[in-house]
Amino acid sequence: MGDLVVIPLLKFFFVDGNGDPAAGAKLYSYVNGTTTPKATYTDGTKGTPNTNPVILDSAGRADVWIDPADGLYRFVLISSDDVPIFDVDDIYAAPGLNNTAIQSQLNSLGRQIGEPFALFDNITGVSAPDNSGTIKFIKLTAGLTGAGAYNEGLLTNESVTGTAPLVAATAEIATGSLAGQTVHLMNSEGSFLRAGTTAGVLQQDQIQGHWHNQHELTGPTADFVGGSSADYGLNTLATGSSIATVHEARTDGTNGTVRFGTETRAKNVSATVYMRIV
Repeated sequence: MGDLVVIPLLKFFFVDGNGDPAAGAKLYSYVNGTTTPKATYTDGTKGTPNTNPVILDSAGRADVWIDPADGLYRFVLISSDDVPIFDVDDIYAAPGLNNTAIQSQLNSLGRQIGEPFALFDNITGVSAPDNSGTIKFIKLTAGLTGAGAYNEGLLTNESVTGTAPLVAATAEIATGSLAGQTVHLMNSEGSFLRAGTTAGVLQQDQIQGHWHNQHELTGPTADFVGGSSADYGLNTLATGSSIATVHEARTDGTNGTVRFGTETRAKNVSATVYMRIV
């Protein structure tokens, strides 16, 4: 069973000081903190504005709808005989949970500021965190600060140096409590998180220092210590000569074909990394 909730107030409703319906009371709506009228609506389609003021019916009720996108309101309620009942600023609409942007913001509330997290946003139905609300995220990818791009207004002073796989990519956070701090653009670097005593330090790939066994080759050709001519790519060896050589890695006959590339890496699956900054 899913989580249950109490249904919202279906109609605006108010009673007077005696507990009786505030029949005929007048509800005025204004731009927050002002006396500039601001529209409310008769239903959720936002198709028909209410009169301003809205006159409560004989049961003290009225259909009053407001849009979260319209921001804050000031509401003033006056009785039918013009006695002030309340005057309240900073009223806003609680958006429905089926609102995609709001749902994305709610899903992200558990993220700490400064916390990187990965998404498989290549999957249909998985989208980048929504930045239309007060919570803000950055995508740790270079080149997304232009007009209309995901990181517009959120990152500045990008720097990308080196060539793959030895890429270093950074940018400064442009807003919020982290403004001026430098972050690594992990998606562009192809880097991954590793626990350490100092956060934010980039280490390029490397392998542990080690030695190779030395295979000494002495003539005639058949006399190869530690292997055959096929192991070293050699066909002939002059009589009496002595060569010590180490060639590239090759299969040991048990563990399959050796895999070569431009970097040393573990088996992995790529994902897109984001970070909350506000």
